This record gives sequence, C-alpha cells and structure tokens, in this order.
Amino acid sequence: MLVENLIPLKIYALFSKPISDKIRLKEMLNICITYMESQSNFKKDRQAFYYFAAAELSRQLGSNKEMIHYRDLAKIYCTQSTFINYLIVCEVFADNQSSLIKQSNSLGQYETERFKSRSFKQNNFNTLSGHSIEDLFNQFKLKISDMDSYRNFIMNATLLDIIKKHFPEEIVDRIKKL
Repeated sequence: MLVENLIPLKIYALFSKPISDKIRLKEMLNICITYMESQSNFKKDRQAFYYFAAAELSRQLGSNKEMIHYRDLAKIYCTQSTFINYLIVCEVFADNQSSLIKQSNSLGQYETERFKSRSFKQNNFNTLSGHSIEDLFNQFKLKISDMDSYRNFIMNATLLDIIKKHFPEEIVDRIKKL
C-alpha cells in the first residue's frame, strides 16, 4: 500500500474515535512539530502525517484557522494524491464529527471487530453520512485484501506508538511526562 493511502487512513483511524484529552494531544503534537521543524532531514511524508494530525485535532477543537494552516503545511510535504485522499477522508467521515462522537464506543469497537474478521461487505458498516469504509477503499482504488499487511498498524497503532518510531528518545520522554 502506498503512503498516499496509508497516511489518510491512519489519520481517519486515529481521529474517528473520541479523544479523552485533546489539550494533552495538542501539546504532544506541538512537541513533535517543533522538533521536526528543527530537523532538516525529517522525512517529508512523516511531516505531512503530523501536520494532518494537527489539522484534524484543530478541526475537532473548532479552530478552523489552525486547521487550514496545518492542512496548508501538510500539502507542502505530501504528494498531491496523499492530499486528495486526505480530503476524501475528511469529506466522507468527518462531516458530522459531533454525531460520530456520540456513537464512538460502539462505532469504534464494531469497526475494529469487522476489520479483524474481514467482513466489510457482509456488514456494510455505515457512518451517519451514509458511507461505508468500503466506499473509502473504493475511492482509493483499494481492495480489502490490500490492507492485510497494514491491518494491525491502521487499526491498533496509537499515536504514541508512531511517535516512538519517528522521534528520538528525549522527545518521547518529554511527551510521556505530559
């Protein structure tokens, strides 16, 4: 699977579920962004990922100006295909975030179970906007089988898991102390 699909799908997986402490998450992302902006050799696709994460968090916090700022930054560091796929995720799954949050526990649990059992077609999981996750895969021109080697990462890896792989130990330690 290409990064152009993986980044938007992971952003969706991280931000479609409720976040218990959005302020702490914002501080985590600020630490990551400050560090990566100070490094000339930080991978561009990773920069795009963290800017997309900050954009989604800003959207959930109701800060449209910040959301636009971070989306603009992400666009600099990703391919056009990645950015378009990210916008598809935003359009399909994030139109009515407040409604999704109300159903978050059962929604997130159900989606994870379906993903593990590979029964997307049978259950035809629908969001409130009437789209299934299969619709998103189709828009990305993917089959469910394309996800096999990335299933655990998309469905189970936390943001902290990802940060541990992308950042040096001193940054991870600062984040853990929050």
